[in-house]
Amino acid sequence: GGKAQAVPEGQCVSIGGLLTVNLGTIMLGPKSAKTSYVGVIIPATKDGTFTSNVTFAGSFGLSGVLVTNAKAVVSGNLTKGTITGTSIGGMKGPVVASFIC
Repeated sequence: GGKAQAVPEGQCVSIGGLLTVNLGTIMLGPKSAKTSYVGVIIPATKDGTFTSNVTFAGSFGLSGVLVTNAKAVVSGNLTKGTITGTSIGGMKGPVVASFIC
């Protein structure tokens, strides 16, 4: 089975044809077991389903995920969505993530 991770505090920005979602705290350098970060890039200018160039990366303590070619369903005038895919790095396997801006 999987493990649910909640990552509070962040921002969503829609600019230049991209919706970016950045949540949590990114750590550069040595990893810390106490930090979590999620970054999502979706080529979206309006609500819909997107299957090209969707990227999801996350760091949860000492583990991480990297999903390329994910599927994103965006709604609420670019304010919420769900991303699904398979992690190719770190914690390998299926990934389901949702966000609300």
